Amino acid sequence: MAGKQELFKNAQINVDMQQVEVTALGEADARNLIRAEMVTREGITIDPPLDIEEENRVHTACGVNGSSPLAITVVCGVLRHILKDQKQKPKWSLERREKYFDDLRSKVAGSTDDFKELQDVMRVSFGYLPNPELKAAFLKLHLFPDHFSLAHAARVLGQGELRTEELLGELIDFRLLTWDQERNEYLILDHVWVFAARAAENDGGVAAGQPADDTKIDLSRKEFADATRRLIELALEDPQLAPVNQADIKTLPRLVRSALWRAKKCSSIELDEDEDPEYSTVQFRSLGCGPLEEKNSSMNPSNSRYSGPWRILYPAQIDEPLRSAAQRLRSTRDPTLRFARD
Repeated sequence: MAGKQELFKNAQINVDMQQVEVTALGEADARNLIRAEMVTREGITIDPPLDIEEENRVHTACGVNGSSPLAITVVCGVLRHILKDQKQKPKWSLERREKYFDDLRSKVAGSTDDFKELQDVMRVSFGYLPNPELKAAFLKLHLFPDHFSLAHAARVLGQGELRTEELLGELIDFRLLTWDQERNEYLILDHVWVFAARAAENDGGVAAGQPADDTKIDLSRKEFADATRRLIELALEDPQLAPVNQADIKTLPRLVRSALWRAKKCSSIELDEDEDPEYSTVQFRSLGCGPLEEKNSSMNPSNSRYSGPWRILYPAQIDEPLRSAAQRLRSTRDPTLRFARD
């Protein structure tokens, strides 16, 4: 039962640190959730539905200690995509669903480590996103430390708002993104965010001339560097985020603090915990798997909960536009530089 509580609580943590408890599902509840999930965004029920054996395969893949609701929704997101056109493309749909079930059976851990098992479900399911553009967009969105707006997402993705809204809608369909109705903003839930962050930042992009594999997933270092630059520029240029003269790190919005942290990393600056603007990552992300945790001796490569070290970008991958944006943000928001000038 190791890791079970970590897996099923803190499914979402709000800015005010309220926790949402989500418990493991027994067979009957898991089956009900699977059936409820087999409905498209347009309200169309997948027909014909999954049979009992297929429902059992979903239930089994999503947790040996009781099914994870998050894992079920992700798996069903892939199955909805595969099965929505099964009458128009019966051969493709049948072959694709069988391959997906086989991949879940062979590549998901099936161990008592619930955290690793859910990350394996994420890894297998990510491979079934329909195109590289959607995969890259998902990985870039982990740059947001919590909630984000459509306008901010469009800025970081480098897309117009219309195309960005389409991409975000697809990610919601795959249950990789959540729409928070109370805030009218988007959010990547914790376990999903951890997968995206690892895939994007653990040297996860495909470098030129290198073959793609499970640790090099559909995001080049150039794309990642450009998205990081756009995040930093957003923190620089959006006056609604924080007043220009507001320099106390602890009072800045999380997006600005995250951008400043990345700006410092781009400048190869060692950060002390007391000044690190991402120090509160542990308190926000329920799993405590932010980049800062490489300083924690319990988080090491032999630990299945961590695939470090986090390689944000190597010096050779930081081009002049990114370096310039990082320096400008630091000169505006970094109190050590401001005090030095004064």
